[in-house]
Amino acid sequence: VVMLGETKAVLRKGSIFAIEKITFKANSWELEEESEDALQEIVGFMKQNDNVIVEIRGHSSRMAGSHFAKNLSENRASAVVSYLKSYNIGSDRLAHNGYGKSEPVCKENTKDCKKKNQRVEVKILEIKKTK
Repeated sequence: VVMLGETKAVLRKGSIFAIEKITFKANSWELEEESEDALQEIVGFMKQNDNVIVEIRGHSSRMAGSHFAKNLSENRASAVVSYLKSYNIGSDRLAHNGYGKSEPVCKENTKDCKKKNQRVEVKILEIKKTK
């Protein structure tokens, strides 16, 4: 069992960890400084688990149009991958995808719900056998 972000889960293929503290400037994929600790947590996780391949999953709120939301979430996921690569996490261990507003975690029309839906997740795609 590992903890990543606010999620505690078994480290296995298909596990998804929500990283709540990664934030971006409004309508942008520019990472905010407040995201540094959460990003460094992912860097540490990837270095500790050098046999893990992950997908960085971007999600957006339900407020934007579908095309904009998909594009924004894709670019946000890509920004996180670029950050990880800058810490020598190999691109062969990183995939990314933007899901737009297709996978909301809540549907209320509140600021809190909007924030929960605008999120980054780390999904375990594969755990390679160690030699």
